[in-house]
Amino acid sequence: MKSIFISLLVIFITKIYCLIPDYHPDQIALLVLSAGCWIDPYKKNSISGNIVKDINGSPLSINIKANGEPEEYASIVDIIPSLRNLEPDELSEKFSKIYKLAFDTFYNIFENEEEESLTLYDSSIKKTINENDLINALINPSEDSNLLQDPKYKGSLYTSSNIDKDNSLKEFIISLKSEDVSNIDINKFNELPDKFIKKWNDDESLSKLYKAIGIQCAKIKDCINQFQDEDGQNIQDISFNIASYTSNDEKTYNYSFIINNGKLRDVYHAFTLESEKNDNFKLNEHDSTYNYAPYDYINDYYVINSENIKQRKENENVIEKDIGLLAECGLIYEDDDAYYYPEHYGYKFEEIEDEDIQKVKELDERLLQLYKLNNDDGSYNSNIISNIFNSNLKNVEPVNDDTDNQNISFVKSKTQNDNILCSYTNDQLAHIEELALRFIEARKYYYADTGKKINEIQALFQSMESDNHFKRDNSLPSDIHKEIDLLPDYEQYVINRFYEIIALKKTVKYDEGIFNNNDDSELINYNEYMITQIILSNMDTDVNNCIGQNDCSVFTLIEINYDVDEAIKIILKIASEDINNKKKRDLTEEFDNIKKLLDPQSENNEHQTFATALLSKVQQYKEKVENKQISSEESKTYVNAFKNLVSSLKNDYGKKNKLDSSKISLLDGNEITKLEALYKHVGSIHNKNFDNKISSLNLPTVNVEANSKYTLDKMYESFASCIELLKYIDGYDNTEPKLSINMNYDKIGNGNPDLEHQISSMIEDLRNLKIDETLKNQLKQNFKTLLNTANELEKIYDEANKQNFKNGNTEKYESNSSMIYKYKDALVEAINVNYENDSDMKKMVEKHKTKVKGIDKLKITSDSKFDLDHVVKNIGKNNMESFIINNPNSKMYLEPYIDDLKTEIINEIRTNEQNNDSPKSICPEALNRLHSLKQNIESRISEVNKYESFEGHYDEITHLVNVMNGFNEAYDTFKKYSDMEYEGENQEKVNNLKGIYAEDYDLESKLKYTRLELQYQIIDKFIKENPELFKNFEGYGSFKEYIDKERSSSINRNKEVFGNNEFYYFTADDIKDLMGGSNAKKNKLESVSDVMKMVNERTIDKTELMKVQRSSELTKSLIQHSPEFMRDEDQINEMLNTQAFNKNSLNSNRMNLIESDNQLFNRYRREVSYNYMKLVLKKIIKEEDIKPENLILFDTIEEAYDYAYKKYGPNYKEKNIEIFDLHMEEKSFNELKKNSEELFKNNDDTAEKKQMSKTLNAFNIHNEKELRVNSDRIGEDAFNSLYDRFINNLDYDELNTNEKIKNKYNRYLSKINKIFGNQKNGSENKFGNSSKQKIGGSHNKNEKIEKLGNNFKNKAVSSSGSGGVKMLENQKKKKEKKRKEKEKKRNL
Repeated sequence: MKSIFISLLVIFITKIYCLIPDYHPDQIALLVLSAGCWIDPYKKNSISGNIVKDINGSPLSINIKANGEPEEYASIVDIIPSLRNLEPDELSEKFSKIYKLAFDTFYNIFENEEEESLTLYDSSIKKTINENDLINALINPSEDSNLLQDPKYKGSLYTSSNIDKDNSLKEFIISLKSEDVSNIDINKFNELPDKFIKKWNDDESLSKLYKAIGIQCAKIKDCINQFQDEDGQNIQDISFNIASYTSNDEKTYNYSFIINNGKLRDVYHAFTLESEKNDNFKLNEHDSTYNYAPYDYINDYYVINSENIKQRKENENVIEKDIGLLAECGLIYEDDDAYYYPEHYGYKFEEIEDEDIQKVKELDERLLQLYKLNNDDGSYNSNIISNIFNSNLKNVEPVNDDTDNQNISFVKSKTQNDNILCSYTNDQLAHIEELALRFIEARKYYYADTGKKINEIQALFQSMESDNHFKRDNSLPSDIHKEIDLLPDYEQYVINRFYEIIALKKTVKYDEGIFNNNDDSELINYNEYMITQIILSNMDTDVNNCIGQNDCSVFTLIEINYDVDEAIKIILKIASEDINNKKKRDLTEEFDNIKKLLDPQSENNEHQTFATALLSKVQQYKEKVENKQISSEESKTYVNAFKNLVSSLKNDYGKKNKLDSSKISLLDGNEITKLEALYKHVGSIHNKNFDNKISSLNLPTVNVEANSKYTLDKMYESFASCIELLKYIDGYDNTEPKLSINMNYDKIGNGNPDLEHQISSMIEDLRNLKIDETLKNQLKQNFKTLLNTANELEKIYDEANKQNFKNGNTEKYESNSSMIYKYKDALVEAINVNYENDSDMKKMVEKHKTKVKGIDKLKITSDSKFDLDHVVKNIGKNNMESFIINNPNSKMYLEPYIDDLKTEIINEIRTNEQNNDSPKSICPEALNRLHSLKQNIESRISEVNKYESFEGHYDEITHLVNVMNGFNEAYDTFKKYSDMEYEGENQEKVNNLKGIYAEDYDLESKLKYTRLELQYQIIDKFIKENPELFKNFEGYGSFKEYIDKERSSSINRNKEVFGNNEFYYFTADDIKDLMGGSNAKKNKLESVSDVMKMVNERTIDKTELMKVQRSSELTKSLIQHSPEFMRDEDQINEMLNTQAFNKNSLNSNRMNLIESDNQLFNRYRREVSYNYMKLVLKKIIKEEDIKPENLILFDTIEEAYDYAYKKYGPNYKEKNIEIFDLHMEEKSFNELKKNSEELFKNNDDTAEKKQMSKTLNAFNIHNEKELRVNSDRIGEDAFNSLYDRFINNLDYDELNTNEKIKNKYNRYLSKINKIFGNQKNGSENKFGNSSKQKIGGSHNKNEKIEKLGNNFKNKAVSSSGSGGVKMLENQKKKKEKKRKEKEKKRNL
């Protein structure tokens, strides 16, 4: 199968067309070096260039898809076009040439002219890197230090953007004159002329630093001239940077002011200010020089840029390093007018003119001497483009003379992978630098499976000797399945430094200077820079095992400022104003309403989320664009404002120092994802309708910090999901809190022993986890998701702890580090134990290491600051309950709030038990809290029921159902742990308590109607977007119109009603009828869940996907609201198939697979039967003396006979083939348990028996929960069925011998009968009084119930006083009647 895949891949990616970014040659060289081996083991000190092979001798393959996409594997042979379809010898020769050119690219950067050699000593390399850091070179007179990258200086680079604060500084400098400030101290702003004082004093956002910078700039002629050029310059031509760093043992703060002038095409370092206390500033005495770098110098500093291949007017030679590598790889580039093939932009060595040959020889002389690397080995020379558009131009489409300055664009991919090396055009493919990292990781963590293979690898590397700079242990393990390092240290070092140089090159851009916001408010190269930085961080932790800043890669910290208020105002102004109405609208109220959605203390009268509110503005914007009511410039301003808004929120969400910010309190990862999707949507609308395209719709990448809101949210979701998964595996109910996180304002800052115990228990449970075989495959993706999140968290904390690892400082590790490291290690252990034979899962954990060069991460200590106090503070003291009930933005805090309430209930009951208080009860405060919560939820339901429609209230409605579900969980905790016996007023409150169920409030049909309404809207849009798919839709105005007509004459008229409106339930057949014959057959739709899955997978419009997810969220909430035995399994599948935005996230469906009662029963039955079958097989193997590997299992005895006959013929018995019938007819759980005990009477420790016992216990817990949870909402038929199932599956042998257990169940039955009796006369709308109920296993009868007899039943009745005997007797009579009927049928 692999060979088929590879051949298809080669067909798909034969040609590559893409833009040449400025650093493309470096990236290609990096990729080639990462996939090849430097030294030939048989030729010392010679660059050979061998492709690294896998265990089968094939080129090593990696996943080429972006994170989150389905995996797809390819080797360097598949990725580089010129390597494809070559014979083995040709391939080796070709790769060797490419490898040498790739190494030449590295050499050209790091050559040492003084020593006439390539030196890999760290000091020399670091000096070269500093020289290549243009920003450091501007502000730092020393070549031996880096003020922004060396951590001891704590450097950062602030980049101005188009916000009021930064524009005010530029306007201030523009308006000043040198004489205004010549005699004024830069700290004495108030001595300026009055007009400046008045203007700036009104702006509190302007810091004293800004004012000092403004005055100092005006004092320097060259600085002020940058802002006051009279040649048509405007404020947008200028941006600035402030490089901050410390000196003098962190006592002095320095601020270097750098100006980027697009009009004058220069980057200037104007001056550096210093301050000891960060308030009074003075000119830095050691750095008062005015340094500058013209754009032309920066352009020369670059290697290759798109202009090089467009120099076509004159017949000239273009000397450029490394372009031959691109030609040798067979890369094809394009612009709007032409394709450029290697023969057009590369030039063969033998065709180069004599004078140019001399230049090439001079450039490559030392390389040739040292490494025998001849540039004429390749078809194309690595250093020169000569006359590239003369005679060869005829092979290219004609180019207009006036197109020199046009942007080069991307060719659209015809298939997923036709431009792997241009992956920046396709976000489904991994970035080139990410591909290189994956090759490096695959080499670093390569696993050999046999001793023979290990010996081969040993032989390959035994002759490799490196420079004294590198010390490595070349000895390899002799045991099988051992890790083999295919990445020598020197190659690893070269690749590391290459990445660092690429990162530095990304701080500048051809003809645009250094980091700055251009006219499109796009931060030049920032995203690309962050990609390299994050990859290097990953390499440090995953590959280099770096432990301190001397070993690790270092970066410049980039800081950006955004103005959220200004961005919102622009969005509202452009989206809301009527172009035909000259009178400007007052948007103050609308602005306030939008801002309130980010405020935890606001009442949120709109009852919607921030993303939903912005979605309405996006729809308004789209309508205005389509109706041509907006100019291209206004549209671009709108898109950029949207970008700034989302970038600001995303940036703050990932920063530790923004944890307490109220504006991100109501945001989580899912909301951020929605906001990002909205931004890309408005950007695509603009690019589709206007010529002034926005070149990149990527948001600035955020370097997430430890203990930011991002990481704490991830920790909560990861821990809560893991605990939920463990409960699911063990069959526990939801009465216990997952995580007891404080949600009480009065307890902020207090210790939380409950939470610490829960996390410790989770880690211990992971280490002892044993998953039943029938569940492993089902839960595999859940464990993958948990591990991916744990890996991400570990890397974030590793980055924060680098310096601590270096110093071995056990007292200063980042808070929560120990917790994360232990959790991840326990998770890996659980996966190793339970998926030991799963190669896919083993691959995920094989890189896990707990020791970093002697530091054991499991033994470090760090304090725990894992809480939601930052949110509780922002919500306020007396606002929590109202916030949870009324504000849809509280959805991420609903679960912790309910868990906090459960914790209070359980702790009080357990405290009372310890004090021997009887009965088990909670204090009046907790009871009042439960009672108050119910009353306020009912009040909210009453308000919602006044709506004539729920359209436009979808967030509110879904949240309300979730709040109802949350209360029902808390109430069930109360029912389970409390005896519910109180006195006086408290007993009255208890009697009035019951679950909050939609059917009791005239809400059930409205909610189901709303779910259908959403589905109809989604399908309507899908039909209109895909007319070719729905051939029979012509003539209908809407999907509803079609269904209404169909149902008017149909027997199936099942529908939901809201007031005077109604929606019929539709089926897959309805959709197939609309599609017509061939389309219907092709799409194979069998259910509504199939329909919604098709819509989800084929919908591209992000706003439509948001609607799909909204429908999915409501579906999920309604499923959880229903009794398990009433759940629609097709709706469950629909919900699981339509998680549009967060398929791979933790909180999409959480860890407990939502099931119907019947699905759960069948799962438990499979688990018990599977383990019973294993016991039977063990017995057969033992008695018949059969080798286990000779056994073949079949589902039926007929299949076994058929197999034996076909394979061995009718005389199969003569060939010692024997067929056993395992007699696996359906049995009750207790029958299987009894049979298993008989199979192995003397072996109580059998693993299968233990697993069976565990499963039976889980089923009993489920039976108990279902009876308890639904006892106040179901009809008598359902109650009797649940009651009967619970009793029949109890272990009556244990009950007969254990009085304590018997009394426990006695009290439980008494309580359940009482609850059912109290609610019996309530709402008539009871679940389970029809044939719809699907209660798994309720037909199994336990004969021992008769033996236990009246003693047990009488005890239950004596306490309840509600007719329990009658119920049980009725059940007995019904069962006896059914038994007689069956017997009668058999006799007939």
